[in-house]
Amino acid sequence: MSQGELPAENVVLAEPVEPLTPVQPKPWGLWTTLSFSLAVIVAFIAIQTAVVVAFMVVQSLKTPSAGNHDCDGLLLSVATWVSAPICLAFVVLLVKLRNQLSIRDYLSLNRVSAGRFLAWAAILLVFVAVSDGATWLLGRDVVPPFMIESYRTAVIVPLLLATLYIAAPVFEEIFFRGFMFQGIQQSRLGNLGAVLITSLTWSAIHMQYDAYQVAMIFAGGILLGVARARSNSVYLTIALHSLMNVIATIELWTCL
Repeated sequence: MSQGELPAENVVLAEPVEPLTPVQPKPWGLWTTLSFSLAVIVAFIAIQTAVVVAFMVVQSLKTPSAGNHDCDGLLLSVATWVSAPICLAFVVLLVKLRNQLSIRDYLSLNRVSAGRFLAWAAILLVFVAVSDGATWLLGRDVVPPFMIESYRTAVIVPLLLATLYIAAPVFEEIFFRGFMFQGIQQSRLGNLGAVLITSLTWSAIHMQYDAYQVAMIFAGGILLGVARARSNSVYLTIALHSLMNVIATIELWTCL
């Protein structure tokens, strides 16, 4: 052994260092998601209530004998176009505060192929046919009176249609099937919990309908939730939601 060399038994081999596992970005946790979702819903209701009060004050000044505004189509349109963008900005702010996922990834703003959309559109048409058939067999109106009255009092019909086809589907899907769905899906509740909870909450905000109609909306929410879970795309559910409202409008026109 030459001078400067260490005995073999004194040589300490360095242990290999395992690479650090990167932390997987995650959305807000379950309870934080539910708390923030409640805050968004409260803000949505508060803004709409403020719009209704302002609308009624203006109308009463013009027409002191103005009556019930529950089915006022113009009021519905204005309240939605005021509240939806504000609450949508609130949702985006909550995503940015989390600062782990991009807005696109958090809200599942992913494109789907035309073929997948057409497949889900066909499923939606079958759902509508079955639900409308059940409603008719039960002797109920396929088109709720609320919708007919809203259309008759719309004043600006294109504004009402834009509300049904754009404002409502975009906000509701990005919030319910985007933000809220993501936080629940990544928890122990998984896809099943996300589909059920978002559908129940979504149907509950439609307070203008009776219990049966809300139950039908809940069933529609289940379909949208399954589409979101299978496709990981809120763009798809926005399109399906809008298509659902288009079909409802066509049915409404047949009743006028």
